Amino acid sequence: MFREPYYAIGADGVRIAYYVYGNGPEVMFWQHGFNSDAAHWERM
Repeated sequence: MFREPYYAIGADGVRIAYYVYGNGPEVMFWQHGFNSDAAHWERM
């Protein structure tokens, strides 16, 4: 399940959400807004 991510904006303006789960960090991105629905996230 998703934990509350930390947010950052990339140099190209893409919204970045990152969080830690399991044994290490997993960086994911969502370009259309901060949506907590896991189905709308993609792995980088």
